[in-house]
Amino acid sequence: MDIKYILENRYNGNLHGADLQEIDLCGLNLENAMLKRVNLENSDLRGTNLKNAVLLQANLKDADLWKADVSNANLMQANLDYADLTSASIRNAVMQEASLIGSKLEDVDAGGVNLRHAVLRSADLQTAYFENADLQNADLSQANLWRTVLTNADLQGANLTMAQLISADLIKTILWKAVLKGADLTNADLTNSLLKQADFSEAIFFQANLQDTSFDQTILKGAQLVGAKGLGARQLAGAHGLENAVLDPHIARQLAMMACL
Repeated sequence: MDIKYILENRYNGNLHGADLQEIDLCGLNLENAMLKRVNLENSDLRGTNLKNAVLLQANLKDADLWKADVSNANLMQANLDYADLTSASIRNAVMQEASLIGSKLEDVDAGGVNLRHAVLRSADLQTAYFENADLQNADLSQANLWRTVLTNADLQGANLTMAQLISADLIKTILWKAVLKGADLTNADLTNSLLKQADFSEAIFFQANLQDTSFDQTILKGAQLVGAKGLGARQLAGAHGLENAVLDPHIARQLAMMACL
């Protein structure tokens, strides 16, 4: 019997542990399907409807999910390493502890997604939409977040070491205790973000919007703050490593005067 027919008709709704690797499932309707621990490695899932599907601990390594609808699905602890989710929807999906190393999430709609403790190391998230997403303790080191929308996202404790956040939208984003060593925040908007205890060692803030942002208890050792917009000396009060940071001359003078008071 044709595998597409079996899946379209749910096969009693449960394919727990099935081996479906390298199979063509393009455009199928698998809404609400039970696909726990299923092997979909290198499978074609372009445009597939996986809304509300259970893909707990599923293997989707190298799978093609271009424009797939995975909204509200359960992908907890799933393996999506090097998968292509370009223009897909993972809105409100549960992807806690999932692995997305080197995956492509360009233009993905990830509003409200749960990616707590997920690994997105070296992933491509440029122009993706992550408003209200939960990325607590996620590993985004060396990830490409060019023009990514992270408004109101929770990145508490996340690892963004060497991440590319050029022109990213970080308005009202929680970066408490996050690690952004060597991150490039050129032209990023961090208006009213929570940065307390974050590590910005060697980070670049050229032309970044820092209006209404406090660096209290942050680490700025070697950070380049020259050319940052909306930044005043008082916002840097309580920051650590300022003696090694690169600052605009007028801000350096203001800090020196504040130290004498």
